[in-house]
Amino acid sequence: MSATELVYNTKLPRSVLKKLPRLLPTFYSLEDLMEELGATREELEPLFKWGAPHRVDCEGEIWVTGEDFAYWVEALERFKNCELVDDLYAFCEKCNKLVSMEEPQTTLLRAKYAITNGKCGLCGEIVKKAIQIG
Repeated sequence: MSATELVYNTKLPRSVLKKLPRLLPTFYSLEDLMEELGATREELEPLFKWGAPHRVDCEGEIWVTGEDFAYWVEALERFKNCELVDDLYAFCEKCNKLVSMEEPQTTLLRAKYAITNGKCGLCGEIVKKAIQIG
């Protein structure tokens, strides 16, 4: 499953999304996060495989910073509402919209992925976009 397919197939219940702003800037274990949000393990674990901010301790326990996790999930939800466009556009978090990239530079990340960095066409902030190759 590609990252784009994950985004569109990941469905968190509305009740979980409404509780995200309550998360504090502290570390939550996965069980604490499940309890705080009222979510199941099956709903949350796929998010960590695809980039949700977390740490794993020496015993294999997952720890999540509440604010960072909430921000990441909200950005994921915003992405779901965007149209898929060509590689010269990216989402600017400062402008909170899809913008054209100025001075785009593409760097190969892994065999299947590349990152395109550029400047927002409106505010000049750095914007990044991951691209799946082949």
